[in-house]
Amino acid sequence: MKKITIALMLFMLFGINTSAFAYYCHPSCTHRHPHYYRSSYHYHHNSVYIVNREYFEDTQYFPDCKDHSLIAQTTVYYYSDGSRRSYTYYSILKEDGTILDSGLSEVRHVIQNKKHYFLVRKNGKYKILDSNGIQLSKRQYTKMSEVLPNILLVRADKKYGMIDIQENVIVPIKYKSIEKIGTDIFLTKLNGYWGIITSQNEVLVKNEYEKIKLLYDTFLLKKYGKYGLTDINGNILFEAKYDKIKKLGEYILIKENNEYQVLNSMGQLISNQKYKKVRLERNSLEGKIKAFSWEKIESL
Repeated sequence: MKKITIALMLFMLFGINTSAFAYYCHPSCTHRHPHYYRSSYHYHHNSVYIVNREYFEDTQYFPDCKDHSLIAQTTVYYYSDGSRRSYTYYSILKEDGTILDSGLSEVRHVIQNKKHYFLVRKNGKYKILDSNGIQLSKRQYTKMSEVLPNILLVRADKKYGMIDIQENVIVPIKYKSIEKIGTDIFLTKLNGYWGIITSQNEVLVKNEYEKIKLLYDTFLLKKYGKYGLTDINGNILFEAKYDKIKKLGEYILIKENNEYQVLNSMGQLISNQKYKKVRLERNSLEGKIKAFSWEKIESL
């Protein structure tokens, strides 16, 4: 009688059919083969409710690691409005079936100096594990990705920096943002201003510009409302003193005092002449000097 009363109360309050649940494995399940369960039930919430649920489990393997595997456990929820949501959590297993960690929403396998590591995300936080599941990282990170071998881009306390797999700090965790824009070139933002660094914390361009943008094989700089250029290594080609810098086909135009000069994609002048207007006409680069007619721009 007591069980009937509880079931009736649950149905009346939440619309749950208590007799319809199927069996589900515990998250630490170590079955070595895929298996699947399904159940139907109703849970009302703001007129949209769950009408069905499916559960899948599969074993996955790392390409370069024979000693570890992943158990992927996915639950798919189907809703009354026709939508669905899926959630997948992982467990890392050793070859003998020992579970190193479970309930992980993200797992990345990294090999460094022939040693195996795992970058994992659990409960919204990232950490570094060794091949035995021992946590190497001490700080809590909200973002973590391998941008170069043994270089991890991380976010902690709303700031970005870079560490190695042993959690040694390479680039101080102080930037508002860090974005990879080249093989070993990173755009950084600090106190509202942009700069460029390498993964070894070499400063190519100081954080003193209002804007930095990749422009072919150069970087466009903006400072105090004026524009300049650097090469790909951060060497200043043109100081930030020009009124405008823009692309024209494969060329770059720089404007000062209502006159243009033309550069190639490397930021090198192709003519010493200054023009009132520049155009590409049938793939031919032409310039106009004062009120005269258009003439072909010849390279130096």
